[in-house]
Amino acid sequence: GGGGESESSTLSSVLDDIGTGVVEAPGAVARGAAGAVAETGQSIKELAGSANRGRKAAIEQLKADGNPLGSISEMLPSSAAAGEAVGKGIEWAGEKAKGLIPDRQSVTGNIVENVSQFVTGFIGTGKFLKLKGVTGGMAKGAVVDAFMFDPHQDRLSNLIENYPTFANPITEMLAADKDDSAAVGRLKNAAEGLLLGGALEAMIATVRGIRAKTK
Repeated sequence: GGGGESESSTLSSVLDDIGTGVVEAPGAVARGAAGAVAETGQSIKELAGSANRGRKAAIEQLKADGNPLGSISEMLPSSAAAGEAVGKGIEWAGEKAKGLIPDRQSVTGNIVENVSQFVTGFIGTGKFLKLKGVTGGMAKGAVVDAFMFDPHQDRLSNLIENYPTFANPITEMLAADKDDSAAVGRLKNAAEGLLLGGALEAMIATVRGIRAKTK
């Protein structure tokens, strides 16, 4: 009947999407890695830019008060300004690399890209955060999602919220909202990354345990 035809059509669409995603996978992996670089650069630019604006405001206040330290500070090189420039350069390089790879046309390809972006950041963060175990995974996941993903883009919680069966108060709270500021978006990203990082680290530990037993 009609129900059978509908299920068959849905299955066919899913299989077509997976097939397209498999073809797109190499580009999706590369695009995800480039995305992690671009978002890292943007985060550095934002943080350093905020510090640089604070420095300029402090200098202007000192000068307005007639304090010679204001003019002296203005002549000194600014690490915040340098950091902002470095961030812009990293962001530009990442965006340039992303631009060389076409956008994904399948849901599967987009999932692969997002996973690649997360894993790239997770591995990179692991070079600096030497925390071990699930706690370490949670910390790395929070850093990755907070600083290596666009604070305004839909995240996993938004996807889950599209399915009433799986929707819950936590995903509702963490879902991206167009009215969120960048700071709130990054905070939500960090909270979601905390959960994803812990789950990923637990999965890695399980795989290592199974491999150790089979040797």
